[in-house]
This record gives sequence, structure tokens and C-alpha cells, in this order.
Amino acid sequence: MCQVESSSSSSSSSSIEVTSSIAIRLAQVVVNLCSKQNKKVLCVSPFYGRNVNINLLDYGERLGTYMSCSETSYHVACVLLERLFLKDSSYFCERAAHKLLFASVLVGLKWTEDFFYDNYYYANIGGLALKETNYLESEFLKALDFGTFVNEQDFFRAKMTLANPSLVMINLFVESNQNCSYSLNISEKPISSSTNDLEDDENCNDMTAFSVAEFVVG
Repeated sequence: MCQVESSSSSSSSSSIEVTSSIAIRLAQVVVNLCSKQNKKVLCVSPFYGRNVNINLLDYGERLGTYMSCSETSYHVACVLLERLFLKDSSYFCERAAHKLLFASVLVGLKWTEDFFYDNYYYANIGGLALKETNYLESEFLKALDFGTFVNEQDFFRAKMTLANPSLVMINLFVESNQNCSYSLNISEKPISSSTNDLEDDENCNDMTAFSVAEFVVG
């Protein structure tokens, strides 16, 4: 029995390390995209934040540790981020990076996972209020015109990008020159905001599945 428990614990720890690593690489992709945004273009992103007190790569590691989703979710998140950048790069700037990363992972996991938690859970992990979590999810989908379909080519390119985040601009150049147009493809999997209408997150510390965020992404 002890050996089985030890093996299970080791496997879980290894899985978390893998997802944390890939989440950090996804955060680096966001950094690269934000750095390529035309500085002369005003950042009009609804993901713009003011009081960010955690490094983006550390934030990515936190998401990878606690969001409880597979590697596939991060590959889908990468596809969606690249797609949004091609559609309108003005969404991307340094101050918007954290919320873009969070929103992409939230939508990505709901697209890929058979089971996912209420947005109240994810809000705590992201250091956000529930209402803003719902808002960011909605705005991210609207920004993409709800074009969340990911084909095999998209997925393969995302895997290459996350294996080497510096490839993101090369992959985007190739994609933009293929004259691809993304049709409206709404996932069969439910992608909807929580129906929980709590006014605040005062009871966040009641949750014990993860350490409550000691930072605010405002």
C-alpha cells in the first residue's frame, strides 16, 4: 500500500512539473508577443492591468501548478494567443500580459478538458476577482469572434512554439502568409462563464486545494 501511494505521489509531482514547465514557456510566448507589438499603437486591451506584483514567468508557473489541466490545454492556449495577435496585436502590451495569459489558459482548458472547476476556483489561482475572471473569459472569446477551433496544423505549430518560444514570430509569419481565415467554430465543449453571482471573493481562504494567491493582478 505504501509503495502504491508513493508511486502515485511521485507521478502526480512529475505531472505538475511538466505542466509548470510548459506554462512557463507559454508565459514566455506572451512576453515575446508583447515585445513585438507596435509601440506606436495604443494598447486598448481589455486585459490591461495596473497593479501587477508578480513576474509573468512566476505567474505562469503558478498557473501550471494549480490550474489542474493537461499539456494539451496549454497548446490550445498558445494557438489562441497567436490567433489573437494576428487578428489584432493592439491587445498585447506588457501591462496586459498577465491577464492575457490567464484568459488563454482558462479558455484552453475548457476547450480540451472533460472536467473543469467553477470559475471561482480559477479566480483564486489567478489572483483575480470572480467577476473579472468571468469578464476576461468573455472578452477573450469575443476578441477571437468565438473562433476556438484548433486543427491538427494549428496544434502541431503550437507544440513547436512551446518547445522553443523564440519561434513564435517565425510561426506567425508563416501563418499570416498562408492567407488563412478562421471561420466561426464554436467548440462542442462548454465554454461559459460561471453562473455564480457572488459579489466578492471574501471566502477564498476556505479553499484548501491550493495556496490562496498572495498577489493581485489588478
